[in-house]
Amino acid sequence: MQNCDAILGSSLWGSSFHGLSYRPSVGASGGLLTLWDTSEVEVWSTESHDYVLWCHERFSKTGEEFTVANVYAPCDDGAKQVLWDSLSVRLISLVGKKVCVCGDFNAVKLVDERRSSRGGHRSLDHVPFARFIEDNNLIDLPLIGRKFTWFKGDGSSMSRLDRFLLSEEWCLAWPNCKQVARMRGLSDHCPLVLSANEEDWGPRPSRMLKCWKDIPGYNLFVREKWNSLQVDGWGGYVLKEKLKMIKADLKEWHKTHTQNIPGRIETLKGRLSVLDEKGEEDVLSEEELAEFHGVSSDIHSLSRLHASISWQQSRSLWLKEGDANSKYFHSVLAERRRRNVMSAVQGSMTVSHLQFADDTLLLGVKSWGNVRALRAVLVLFESMSGLKVNFNKSMLVGVNIHDSWLGEAASALCCKVGKIPFLYLGLQIGGDPRRLSFWEPMLIRIKNRLSGWKSRFLSFGGRLVLLKSVLTSLPVYTLSFFKAPSGTISSIESLFIKFFWGGCEDSRKISWVNWNSICLSKESGGLGVRRLREFNQALLGKWCWRMLVDREGLWFRVLEARYGIEGGRLRDGGRRGSLWWRELARIRDGEGEIGGSWFREQVVKRVGDGSDTFFWTDPWVDGIPLCQRFGRLFELAETKSCTVAGMYASGWGEGGEAWVWRRQLRAWEEEMLGECQSFLLTIILQAHSFDRWQWRPEPDTGYSVRGAYKLLTSHVSVTLDDADNLIWHPQVPLKVSIFAWRLLRDRLPTRVNLVTRGVLSSTAHSCVFGCGEAESAYHLFISCITVDSLWDLVRSWIGISLVEFTTLLRDHFVQFVLSAGGSRARRSFLQLIWLACVWVVWTERNHRLFTGSEDMPHILLDKIKLFSFR
Repeated sequence: MQNCDAILGSSLWGSSFHGLSYRPSVGASGGLLTLWDTSEVEVWSTESHDYVLWCHERFSKTGEEFTVANVYAPCDDGAKQVLWDSLSVRLISLVGKKVCVCGDFNAVKLVDERRSSRGGHRSLDHVPFARFIEDNNLIDLPLIGRKFTWFKGDGSSMSRLDRFLLSEEWCLAWPNCKQVARMRGLSDHCPLVLSANEEDWGPRPSRMLKCWKDIPGYNLFVREKWNSLQVDGWGGYVLKEKLKMIKADLKEWHKTHTQNIPGRIETLKGRLSVLDEKGEEDVLSEEELAEFHGVSSDIHSLSRLHASISWQQSRSLWLKEGDANSKYFHSVLAERRRRNVMSAVQGSMTVSHLQFADDTLLLGVKSWGNVRALRAVLVLFESMSGLKVNFNKSMLVGVNIHDSWLGEAASALCCKVGKIPFLYLGLQIGGDPRRLSFWEPMLIRIKNRLSGWKSRFLSFGGRLVLLKSVLTSLPVYTLSFFKAPSGTISSIESLFIKFFWGGCEDSRKISWVNWNSICLSKESGGLGVRRLREFNQALLGKWCWRMLVDREGLWFRVLEARYGIEGGRLRDGGRRGSLWWRELARIRDGEGEIGGSWFREQVVKRVGDGSDTFFWTDPWVDGIPLCQRFGRLFELAETKSCTVAGMYASGWGEGGEAWVWRRQLRAWEEEMLGECQSFLLTIILQAHSFDRWQWRPEPDTGYSVRGAYKLLTSHVSVTLDDADNLIWHPQVPLKVSIFAWRLLRDRLPTRVNLVTRGVLSSTAHSCVFGCGEAESAYHLFISCITVDSLWDLVRSWIGISLVEFTTLLRDHFVQFVLSAGGSRARRSFLQLIWLACVWVVWTERNHRLFTGSEDMPHILLDKIKLFSFR
């Protein structure tokens, strides 16, 4: 295509107003042509570069701007890389804009998008092309209708070379876009259509004239028929009457020879499509290849005949609709007007409403008919049920709909206009959970709850109970649906830390123990507070488990309709998937930030009759999929989605018919097959038992959030000594146990610790009891003269010997409890006495420091006795 003028444009587009921009062909490489409807689209600028034609456009009615890049990539890999780099530079300048990059890229994104029955070396051009798509955040919509878009003439090779690549802003503006591949006819490329709820007016009526000169036997029929007609009269009359009679005969002949040519062409195209699709999955036989060539030849002949008839039928209609190969494009581009409307139908699943108790969400397409119908339904509901709909609390929310239309519709419904995001059942709908603003309502809720509690009037035991039972439960509902960003987790934990250590939102107290240590389980040396990041993962993992065991639920059927199933599981959806679904897919596939493949490694398929277990991809042999253990065999297998029951029935032993390969196996591959068969020798299917998924940590009960959380936090456990296990006593108040927990870690505000943290000057470290020594934890509770006399009184009271000298509080605790030996009850009593002693010493120290009151050692002993006998 060296030149393109208005006449050629009209022959392609039609008689309606249009504009065009083109780039001439170079050598054997074709040119580029972009056409648009000038009554719908204003083109501000066009630019022609090597292999690409840029158009900056705007919809006249809505004012929405967008950019289209029409691409015809070269075949040379080096030239393609230069093209990807130049496109990337331009796309960077268009960040935040609505951009569509489309055309023939002469490259595939994945290896599976290219197939050849001849084998041989495979090009690696998919690697830089996939990187180009990923780096520029372009969205590759799934192809509907076909797997491949280019077919070699002999049917031996096929690839997906053509596609539409859209920016995120384009998809947000027109979220229901889809690209569909149509039947290719004689062309080696399938035409692609990018639509957004396109209205389909159905097939057009076919009109034909009496022009059959290209049909074999036409000349002979006319000659014989003309000679057989006998009319008497003068010459002019004879000619007129014979023309009238032969016209009627030609109509009958037309019904016999040329009637419904478009239908016959469509039938042949359908058969060619069936052969194409079969060739995509398997190599065609010789008979099928012969049929393939015969069908192609028939389509070619009938298409030329139909084009000739169409041209002689009407020049004006020809200019309007064009030839047979471009009929679909012309009718769509010239006659149909695009309406960007949100569709409620995804695949085969239609969701019209969601309802829980008295909270109802109604979904529909923008139209005044739907507004009137909705009003009528609600009024009828009130009349029939006797209940009332509170229109003052109801709201109308639009997606890509002008505020003026929404305002009028809301006025007709007597409700308010809502905006995205909005709350439904306590969750934000339409928000971005990656943004901190999405989580602000939850943070406000936690702050409001904390504002009613005065942490300085609560003991550490009371704070811990409120922290574990109330505060960490507030975000559970939201965390069970969305992955919280690190910033949100840090903000929530910051509020928890301030509350636990007695601070508030505006002031913060010293955090004596690291928060990660507090979040360890009691068995691991912590206080058992939940780690929100791991807890969030465990909650989301529940959805991954439900994907395996709850496939009849509405939520799963919606996901199936949107993303489809491949290899027995939902596709990940790529960048077109929702944020919620992408995060679940990462956890399912072992790509999560925490724990890696923790979910995948703990899920195993227990086989019954094998009918619901995929042989290669499900983890049914030792918990590892055979496609991972024998990856080479999986690549060579002809059928990758076969079930265990199907393989077993066909015979998977040596010489069995279950093994079908794309080529003959080599020697080392035969050895691998033998190893695989040895794995299967001992397996016997249970005819009356169902296949089921099993969660390894809890094989009998299945997945639980508690078990998953324990699994995710098991790597942070620490080794404990005997003293750590002694601080938790059923008769000791929780605040005393927490005090002892801090004491054994030397995390009490003794004067030495306060000097170390810079709270007190270096000269203010003397013991409160007046002995003149530095007030360390060991000195205060063990070696101080006043406290040592108290320990003597305690040992005399309970009748135990002197504890051996030690410099560690932990060792003193253990020796004191084990010093008397005896029964378990005796050791429990001594454990209680030691905890009571340190608690009484600490309270006496604080009384002397803050109130100036002093008690003698024998008074302190009485307090210990009272404490131990409560």
